[in-house]
Amino acid sequence: MIKVSDITTYLKCPRMCYFVNKGHELIGDISPAYMERLILKELAMTYQSAYNSNDKPSFLNNELERISNEIRVIYRNELSKVDDAALAKSVTDIQP
Repeated sequence: MIKVSDITTYLKCPRMCYFVNKGHELIGDISPAYMERLILKELAMTYQSAYNSNDKPSFLNNELERISNEIRVIYRNELSKVDDAALAKSVTDIQP
């Protein structure tokens, strides 16, 4: 049975919710690759709009900038222990 408090975990990853309910612990350390995947996941949600845009690279760069500003709000719990420099490096690694 899923608890109401598990909804955010389920929305992030249903498998994660499954394993937490089976008694496994969530990973506490956030790697740079994990941060990049979070940012890319959020960026992927804008691909439909980017596809319809005339200037796709510019649109995606603007969305990446918006996401980099909002990512701490979206993933408040996961990124609470991550410093700004590590987050900025993840965004920089994604840009090319």
